[in-house]
Order: sequence, then structure tokens, then C-alpha cells
Amino acid sequence: MNFIIYRTSNHVDKPCEEAILKKHILENQGDSSEGWTVEINSIEDLVDFTDKYGNIIIKGRDSFHPVSSIEIYDDFRES
Repeated sequence: MNFIIYRTSNHVDKPCEEAILKKHILENQGDSSEGWTVEINSIEDLVDFTDKYGNIIIKGRDSFHPVSSIEIYDDFRES
């Protein structure tokens, strides 16, 4: 499964060595945006990813994000 990936501390730079820059179409708006993505195909892949990068937050799709996302939680933030 393909996920948008970013770090709490930095939403712009490449967040991890597995990340690939990819264009996404925003379904409800017809616009496109570019973002880093990562492929996670199993629970084992997800566990390996968290072992390597630490705490993560997984978010579902919505009208602004056509793909579920993973945030590498490497800095404090509110909400």
C-alpha cells in the first residue's frame, strides 16, 4: 500500500531513505500535488519501518489527501 510520508520536524525534505517523490491527483478538486511516498505492503513492513524510524502516526484519506499518510513523529507538535 502506498502512503504519503513526512516528518513532524520537516514536511518538505525527503523524510526517509525509502521515500519516492510522486504526484497525486486531488480527487474532489482535480488539482495535483507532489509529495513523498513510501510503500508498506504488510504489518511486518510496518513494524520494520517503526523499528527503523521510531514512532509514527497513520492518518486515513480525506478530501485534501487522496492517499493515507504516515508521519514520522520525530519532534513535538500540538494536535
